[in-house]
Amino acid sequence: MKRFVADGVLLSVVASGLRRASVAQQAARAQVTDLLGAVSRFKATVDASLEAVFMFDPRSLLVTYANRGAGELLGAEPEAIVGRRLGDLQPMLTEATLRDERTDSRTFRRLNDVMVTLLAYEATREVRVAPAEVRTPVGPAVGVRLTELDEVAREVL
Repeated sequence: MKRFVADGVLLSVVASGLRRASVAQQAARAQVTDLLGAVSRFKATVDASLEAVFMFDPRSLLVTYANRGAGELLGAEPEAIVGRRLGDLQPMLTEATLRDERTDSRTFRRLNDVMVTLLAYEATREVRVAPAEVRTPVGPAVGVRLTELDEVAREVL
C-alpha cells in the first residue's frame, strides 16, 4: 500500500472504498430480494397447480416436495408424501385410483405414466454411468451414458 503524506487523503480513499462496498452490498441485497420474490411466486404457482408435482433428491430418491395435486393423485396429504422414497409411492398410486372401476381412462393413463416414471427412477438408481460427449441443438455438452446397458447389450449380442 502506498503511504500517503496527508492523513486526510488516506481517510478519503478509505471512505471512498467503503462507499463502493456499501453500494455493492445494497445491489446484492436487492438481487437476493428479487430472487426470493421469484421463488415465492414460483412456489405459489406450483402449490396451486392441479397437476401432480413431485420434487425429489436424485441421490436418495426421497420426495422433498409434493403439491396439492400430488396429494389428490395419491389420496394423501402432501406432507405425508414428503420423505418417502419414490418406490414407496407405487402402492399408493395403485391403492388410490389406478384399479378403481370409477377411474376414467384419462386418469388411468396419467396415473400409469406417473407410476412407470417412478419405477424407472427406482430401477435405475444404482446404474453405473460414464462420462460422454453429447451434441445438443445449442452445441456440444458433457453428459453421461449408462454403462450397464452397454454390458447387457454385449452379452445379448
